[in-house]
Amino acid sequence: MDFTDLENKTFITLLVEDNHERAELIKRVFLENNVSRKLYHAKNGEEALVYLCQSGDGENACPRPDIILIDHDLATAGGLETLKQIKSSNKLKNIPVVILSSYEREQDITESYKMGANSFLVKPVMTEDFANMIKNFIAYWSSWNRSII
Repeated sequence: MDFTDLENKTFITLLVEDNHERAELIKRVFLENNVSRKLYHAKNGEEALVYLCQSGDGENACPRPDIILIDHDLATAGGLETLKQIKSSNKLKNIPVVILSSYEREQDITESYKMGANSFLVKPVMTEDFANMIKNFIAYWSSWNRSII
């Protein structure tokens, strides 16, 4: 897949992932595709919520993300608890949230959507497949998706 036509498009991503290897792979895929993106990494839900509370337009504000990727199985302040906090905030609730999970459990999928997730992606086991999923996510989100933000 050729991503050269996406080079001038930008979107800010907040990645909430406690697995260092997975986070580094996602960062690498963003960089390897030569796309102009800003990706911020929070290691847990608490860090993500602190970042989001500081996002906005002020001089010292963190850039407001256009999308948030959250690992479902975070060790502290789990992915669904983080999603719940985001969707209950008037300031944050319109930011699209994608849940990433290592498991395809129907209960997790249903609960994620009930709590306001905009998408639920199952992380492939093989590194190459996971990288391809992230590449396709980048293409979809930057080219075809339309948000209300």
